[in-house]
Amino acid sequence: MLKVFSLVLLFGICISGIKAHTLWGACVTIYVDQDKKGASHDVCHSGYLSSAFNNQVSSISVHQGFNMSIFDTTNYKGKFLDIQAGAWNAPAEWVNKISSVQFNNWGDGAAIL
Repeated sequence: MLKVFSLVLLFGICISGIKAHTLWGACVTIYVDQDKKGASHDVCHSGYLSSAFNNQVSSISVHQGFNMSIFDTTNYKGKFLDIQAGAWNAPAEWVNKISSVQFNNWGDGAAIL
């Protein structure tokens, strides 16, 4: 019985990673509007933004302990900007221009976000 409980608990922990969270919470939250408003999505892996967020992001909240780079293309090329922990409103030249994100310290790999 204890083994079954342990396996169920371990499986639950593994599945929770799919929700773009670590065990201690989200890595980054992206928002479609300035000042962390509008539709949002938690991100914990490098990847390309889905159609719901591609070229739609206007602000980002990078949680403590994480940092990332944003790119204006879907293949981590072109213009990029490094963002450290904290709340960030995109300057005019970056509003609705973000197509991919890459974590510098977590979540390597590519996925549709």
